[in-house]
Amino acid sequence: MMNRLLSATLFLATTSAIAIAAEPATVGAVTQPSARHTLAFEGAGIVAQVLVKDGDTVKVGQPLVKQETRMDEAEAEIRRIDAESQIEGQAAEKEFQLRKVQYERKAGGGDGAYSTQEVEEARITMEVADLKRAEAKNKKDQAIAVYGRQKVKLELMQIVSNIDGIVEKISVDAGEMADPQKPEGAISVVKNDPLWVEVPLLKAWQVARLSPGQELPVRYTVDKADAWQKAKIIFIAPVADARSGTQAVRLELANPENRASGLDVELKLPPELLTDPTAPVGTAANN
Repeated sequence: MMNRLLSATLFLATTSAIAIAAEPATVGAVTQPSARHTLAFEGAGIVAQVLVKDGDTVKVGQPLVKQETRMDEAEAEIRRIDAESQIEGQAAEKEFQLRKVQYERKAGGGDGAYSTQEVEEARITMEVADLKRAEAKNKKDQAIAVYGRQKVKLELMQIVSNIDGIVEKISVDAGEMADPQKPEGAISVVKNDPLWVEVPLLKAWQVARLSPGQELPVRYTVDKADAWQKAKIIFIAPVADARSGTQAVRLELANPENRASGLDVELKLPPELLTDPTAPVGTAANN
């Protein structure tokens, strides 16, 4: 009788341990934007226009905020005229051709037509004209470079989105001075599709059984109990926390509905992550 009772007890204990290990376990996580860009102007200036508002959906290259540019546009026009002007270069070329003809005439005039000094002066004058021609070309190249720099300055006087995303926060108003040194910048844009799911509390032994590209079920805590979605592991922290024994994992979650980031989710763990291989038999990881 005692042997039968002992066998039944061992059977129940073993069955209980297996049932515990086989139950779906979850771990808490939170969604984060897959990109967050804080954008600022290159230089100080008066804000002329704020073209979007908080919560707007924006595309790559879309203008968001502009500075006052009228003075800079006028300066750019002056620089354009200088860069495109051919007058100085043409004048220098004509001067060189004239001095060259004069020198060749005197140098080839025959004995006694021109003195050695006159020929030498004509040669030097021609060489000076050649140097002026080179100087005119350098000025031309500099004018083109200055015009290009002014165009870049104008481009930098507006902020454009560098991601497809949503305007998170606007930190400037039209008419105020934009300070490029402000930590919050002028505007911030986040990308919520896809979302990142940050999982900070997995044990290192559990993470060792995961691999990049693996898909795991994820559910928003405010959703129905069966509203699981697939998320893919895209990053495993290369260093575990020695004190807590945890190791961070990041998953990518499609978000076509553009749900807000920062929401709590839970991650369903596969059976192989439920029992600590170093724990006594029958002890589950989530106990």
